[in-house]
Amino acid sequence: MRVSTAQIYDTGINGITRNQAAMLKTQTQITTGRRVLTPSDDPVASARALVVTQSQQVNQRYVENQGAAKDSLSFLENTLGSMTELMKNVIDRTVQAGNGTLGDAERQMIARELRMRYDELSALANTQDGEGNYIFSGFRTATQPFPTTPVGNAPTGSPVPGVVMPGVAVPPGATVYGGDDGRRELQVESSRVMTVSEPGSDIFVRIRDKSGAVTDESVFTSLGNFIAALETTPFDATTFNPAHDQALENFYAALDNTSRIQTSVGARLAELESLKSTAEDRDLQYQGTLSDLQDLDYAEAISTLSKQQIILDAAQKSFMTITGLGLFNQL
Repeated sequence: MRVSTAQIYDTGINGITRNQAAMLKTQTQITTGRRVLTPSDDPVASARALVVTQSQQVNQRYVENQGAAKDSLSFLENTLGSMTELMKNVIDRTVQAGNGTLGDAERQMIARELRMRYDELSALANTQDGEGNYIFSGFRTATQPFPTTPVGNAPTGSPVPGVVMPGVAVPPGATVYGGDDGRRELQVESSRVMTVSEPGSDIFVRIRDKSGAVTDESVFTSLGNFIAALETTPFDATTFNPAHDQALENFYAALDNTSRIQTSVGARLAELESLKSTAEDRDLQYQGTLSDLQDLDYAEAISTLSKQQIILDAAQKSFMTITGLGLFNQL
C-alpha cells in the first residue's frame, strides 16, 4: 500500500489534535471539578442529575416558604402574646371594679385606665407587619381592620365605640370590621399547606369561649360597655352588677379565645421547625446524589492527564520523526 506524504501529515495532525482535545477536556474537568461536562459524557448520569436538580430546586422553594411562614407566625404569636397580657390586665381591673366598697372616684380611675387599655387593644388589632400589611385583616391586608378612634384621653362619659361584623345592625358610635375572614396560606411541603395568618374577626369580634360558644359582642363592644357602666353616675348596683358580671364573662372568653389561637400558632411554629430539619436533610441527600453523579475523581483525573501528556508527547515526536524521513534528507 502506497502512503502519500499528505496522508502522513493529515493522520499525524489529526492524532495530535485528538490528543490535545482529550487533554483539554480533562483539564476542564479538573478546573470545574465536574466529571460530566456535557450530556454526551454520560447520558444516564446527566438525565438523573437533571431530575435531582429539579427536585432540589422545588425543595429549596419549600424551605423559602417555611422561612416566610415562620416570620409571619412568629410576628402573629408575639402580637397575640401582647393581647393575652392586655386581657389579663383588663380582667384584673374588672375584678377590682366589682368590689362593692369602691367609691365613685375609684371607679372613675379604673374607667380611665380601661380607656387606655382600649386604645392599646385597638393598636394591637391594627398591627402592621414590616411590609405595612395589616395582619388581622384576612385577605384585605391593605385595609385597616378596626378603624376605631382613640378614647384614652376622651372626657369621662364620652362614648366608647364598639365593633361589629359587616351586615350586622350598627349601634350608634360603633364601627364595622374592615377585614374579611380569609386566612393566608403557604405551601411549606409537597403535601402541607400551612395557615400563616388569623383574621381579626375570630380574635376580636366573634369570641369563642372554652365550650366553643360564640359571644354576642366583640371585645371592643364589651370593654366599651363596661367603661360606660363604670362612668355612670349616680352609682346603681342593680344595673352595674349585671353589667360587671357580663363584662367579666366576655373578657374571660376573649382571653381563652386568644390563648387557644396562640397555642395553635405555636404548634404550627413547632411543625415548621420539624419540616425545616427534614428539608435540610433532604437537600443534603440531593447534594450527595449530584456529587456521585457529576463530581470528579481528582486522583483518577490527574492520572489520566499525565497519561494523556505522555501520549501527546509521543505523538508529536513520532510525527516529527516520520515527517523528517525523505529522499532529500538522505542525500
